[in-house]
Amino acid sequence: MKEAGNLIAHSPSSIMCILLLLFGFWQFADSTSRWFKGLAGGLHGVMHAAAAFLISCGTIYSLQATGMLPTKPLPAMALTGLLIAVGGWIVGSILMGVYFLISLNGFGFHSNEAFSALKIEDWKNFIRFHLDPEGRLTIYPVGVDKVVRRWKAAPISKTGPLLVPDVTPEQARALPKLIEAPIVIPPLPREKSYASLYRSEQLVQLDMNAGKPLRGQHITDSGAVAFMKHKFPID
Repeated sequence: MKEAGNLIAHSPSSIMCILLLLFGFWQFADSTSRWFKGLAGGLHGVMHAAAAFLISCGTIYSLQATGMLPTKPLPAMALTGLLIAVGGWIVGSILMGVYFLISLNGFGFHSNEAFSALKIEDWKNFIRFHLDPEGRLTIYPVGVDKVVRRWKAAPISKTGPLLVPDVTPEQARALPKLIEAPIVIPPLPREKSYASLYRSEQLVQLDMNAGKPLRGQHITDSGAVAFMKHKFPID
């Protein structure tokens, strides 16, 4: 193991791979906290680098000690690489799980990554938008506590779904509910809408003769409204 460490210390490519590994896990750490990103991200990367080193040394030592290491270089590299990959997959998954466990339960970070790794089908949330003729936008936050897991082909129709839930009325079904009150965004008055969408402080000057905006100076609300009504009449 000491000899392997000396080889890595004198190998620029190995040092570069370790630095890239540490940088990758540092970048992966939750960025909402600087101290957590630096400490946990660095420690996480060091643990994976140490695991990779120990797995590699242990695999080579085990093959040599048991006489299972092929004498030819190509088969020896293939077998060693395969065993190292399998060991890294197992140990790396365990380290990642422990990292998520501690990060979420101990510090409240990585909630999205931790829960996505659990593959929980239920507790889905989504939003629906409704824009009425007056321009009022209503946002509905919808949640489903339990999703349907059994489906069957729906009756053939031009506009209907391809699948429908394969459950009886007595069985539990996916029932959507509002997870909070709808959010209503009122419409802006027409003239203010023109001005807010096409007004740029000290960047645009309207040239009514050319029929296009020119860069460089201040534009007023009335000028923006006049230009938009001239360029895009909707009445």
